[in-house]
Amino acid sequence: MAKGKRYDKEFRLGAARLVVEQGYSQAEAARRLGVTATTLKSWIEQFRKSGELPPAGNAVNEMQEVFT
Repeated sequence: MAKGKRYDKEFRLGAARLVVEQGYSQAEAARRLGVTATTLKSWIEQFRKSGELPPAGNAVNEMQEVFT
């Protein structure tokens, strides 16, 4: 079986940040980047588990602190 495209860590993390830090929906970010929403969701979960992205629910609070 052939595997799909491989994306480097920088691309995957940047894609995840579009959703977590910049407020894009998973569907919109995935469509713009040419990946599936399921793939993008798994990248977000992966980076949250590794600590490279904040846990769910914390990104909005952090951004509000920056702008207040």
